[in-house]
Amino acid sequence: MFRKSIGLIAVVGAAVLTACAPEVETLPVSAKLDPMPLRIPVVGDTKVWKVGDEQLTRVTVAVNGASRKVEGSEGCNFTSDPGFAPGPLWAGCPDFTDGSQSYVKSGEIYPLEIGQKVSYAVKGQNVSGDTWETTRNCTVLETVKVTVPAGSFDTFHVACNDEFTNRDFYVAPELGTTVLIRRHRKSRNEVKMFEMVSFTPGT
Repeated sequence: MFRKSIGLIAVVGAAVLTACAPEVETLPVSAKLDPMPLRIPVVGDTKVWKVGDEQLTRVTVAVNGASRKVEGSEGCNFTSDPGFAPGPLWAGCPDFTDGSQSYVKSGEIYPLEIGQKVSYAVKGQNVSGDTWETTRNCTVLETVKVTVPAGSFDTFHVACNDEFTNRDFYVAPELGTTVLIRRHRKSRNEVKMFEMVSFTPGT
């Protein structure tokens, strides 16, 4: 009886968390969006995110082609490949154990337009010795207007899902960058929203 009660509590708790999880509020776009090319990062690109009650600043400190190295105000340093590719290397990030991963890409999602797809076959490991393999599938689902602390933007909504995490990216052609991210980590049933406060392009 005790085990059944614990199981029921876990199920109810998960349902409550899901019900309370933040959702993205959207509106129709102001006008049809043209296909959006990939923006190449520039050293000095600076983005401030609102995450819950906190603000995080991310600065691009080095660029190699379309890949970049980023330093975060919370101590999270990572490399980022173009578009929606899995990050190859990260350290000091509060939500993740230090680690690295590689991937094989299939398809091309840029220029962004509804229906474009890409997938990444991922293999990774962290400093604790954990390893994983998964496939991240990304699709441009729709165009919508979203509002974040930086303002209201017409965006491409790109959904990227794998075994562990669902991610929704809202990319604004006006700025050439993502202005909103919704991340759902399945094992924890944890949802985080990253809302752009400001973006200052590098020079």
